[in-house]
Amino acid sequence: MTTSAFTLNLKTHVCEAHFFYKTKTKVKNYMVQKEFGIAIIYAGDVNMAKVEQVTFSDENVGSHERVFTCGYNSNQKGRSFFSGSIVSGVGMKHKHMKHKDMKHNLTLFVHGCATGTDGHLGSAVFDETHRLVDLLA
Repeated sequence: MTTSAFTLNLKTHVCEAHFFYKTKTKVKNYMVQKEFGIAIIYAGDVNMAKVEQVTFSDENVGSHERVFTCGYNSNQKGRSFFSGSIVSGVGMKHKHMKHKDMKHNLTLFVHGCATGTDGHLGSAVFDETHRLVDLLA
């Protein structure tokens, strides 16, 4: 689950998470781990946000197709938004990798467009028909 922002209170051990669809929730059972300049929150309560139906795409996104992500723009505090960009042919590829501990292959999504800003890392990538095509890493 991706949040656009979160606030930690180290005295009360409460984390307030802000989600993209303008929902806030307080999480009491959490653990924070800092990796690569980001904080990862491990929450004990998975029922903390509403779930919406997602349609997955079986098709690869090709060159010059429009893709969208949702993210948080750190230059404009408090604004979460959807952004779109045309995928350029350079850097666009799908690679299937098999991890020794995983049952299924992973798809690595690499694209050369401006959609992937800092606030979008880890966000879902959608095509123009609102189908989930991958995650932005």
